[in-house]
Amino acid sequence: MVGRSAIAQETQPAGQIYIVQAGDTLSGIALRFGVTVDDLVRVNNITDPNALAIGTHLIIPGPEMVQGTIVTLSVPYGETLRSLVRRYQLSEEALVQLNRLVSPAELFTGATLVIPKDNTEVVVGSVPIWPPANPCWN
Repeated sequence: MVGRSAIAQETQPAGQIYIVQAGDTLSGIALRFGVTVDDLVRVNNITDPNALAIGTHLIIPGPEMVQGTIVTLSVPYGETLRSLVRRYQLSEEALVQLNRLVSPAELFTGATLVIPKDNTEVVVGSVPIWPPANPCWN
């Protein structure tokens, strides 16, 4: 895992941005987001799919048109949909949309979720879902 094998476009790309984390593989990322490895390679101009560097920003292509920077989170023991919503200042709808959750029962310790990174705006379709319009910390 040496060097950056993917080059994100300089302009805001169409799609969501995923930041590669320790242990990630292209096949795992593709599976998580419901895309093919070939699509990830093509969209990100990856020359060596086996050299995926931690911190690389990958464009995740998709018809949902989710835009923004996201990271993954492993659900800690004892967390619920409600506690995660509070912790990350997301609406329940936003967390459900970003993770394609059908039921809160899908959350279990160790499950991987995606959440917005820092103050990055995340848009689904044309509707901003992060940051919240009326955050409770203002």
